[in-house]
Amino acid sequence: MRLLTIDEAAERLSITPRQVNTLIRSGRLPWVNVSLKAGSSKPRKRIAESDLFRFIEQRRVTQQAVAPRKYRRHVRQSQA
Repeated sequence: MRLLTIDEAAERLSITPRQVNTLIRSGRLPWVNVSLKAGSSKPRKRIAESDLFRFIEQRRVTQQAVAPRKYRRHVRQSQA
């Protein structure tokens, strides 16, 4: 299992490291604390590559075929 830094995860998602931290704080992106002390006041956050892939897959959007719109012409009525 490969662990990614916040910067590496941000690069793969094409977002900023700050946005990755927001995803972590909101609980949408799981992370691992790799600091030497488990209850450290400053955790060293890493994201498992498999968790990042799962995050991406959960947000995959498949484009559904949409019927073409019918455009209406707005016809101005002349005032008499």
